[in-house]
Amino acid sequence: MMYVIQVVGYKNSGKTTLVSKWIKYLQAKGLSTSTIKHHGHGGKPDTIKTKDTEKHMEAGAGLTSVLGEKEVFLNARLDQLPVENILDIYYYLSIDVVFIEGFKSYPFPKVVMLRDENDFGLLNTLENIQAVYTMSKFCQSYDDVFVTQCKMELITEISDRLDFFQDQRN
Repeated sequence: MMYVIQVVGYKNSGKTTLVSKWIKYLQAKGLSTSTIKHHGHGGKPDTIKTKDTEKHMEAGAGLTSVLGEKEVFLNARLDQLPVENILDIYYYLSIDVVFIEGFKSYPFPKVVMLRDENDFGLLNTLENIQAVYTMSKFCQSYDDVFVTQCKMELITEISDRLDFFQDQRN
């Protein structure tokens, strides 16, 4: 069984910090974790390029891999390897928890990160919200969703309710 937790919010809302702490927390409990990060700031994401794999991509390869020193780097065109297929790879690798950082429009169960009351409008544009972290005291509750101002409380609360995040595709 694999769990998918989508963490969304505007830039500098604490997504990466939360996910990093959460990974450490879950790994201490013996769970394997992986991430998928949306590069939403324009342009191509930074990649590891070698002369050979760059030539392969330029020639039209949909996916290239570089293996060495206990690491593997995959480089793919998003139209050739969409997020759903990346999740299939993680499922095949028996990953317990996958964090998707970003991709606000995707349908996965979400933890929403809000910086201040100016971000509250985001809640009206998203679906499948399971929890909200806010740095602002103005957001005390939202529907029947868990709301907190403490990242560690969010991590422990959601980790105890992982069934909400079970990957429904398999």
